[in-house]
Amino acid sequence: MSSINSRSMPRSASLKAIADWFWSDPERHRRGRHDLVAARCEIIAHVLHELGAPDETLA
Repeated sequence: MSSINSRSMPRSASLKAIADWFWSDPERHRRGRHDLVAARCEIIAHVLHELGAPDETLA
């Protein structure tokens, strides 16, 4: 995930880039399809981490 430099992107672009990253992996995609709420939480947790504001309750 560190390959995405979201500090220089608008927040919506960060969300899109990380969501694309999440859904591009077949195993994450399979897990995410079975639990969309958990997938959303994982994506948002990555976004917050990349923006420098991690939230451990989402991890």
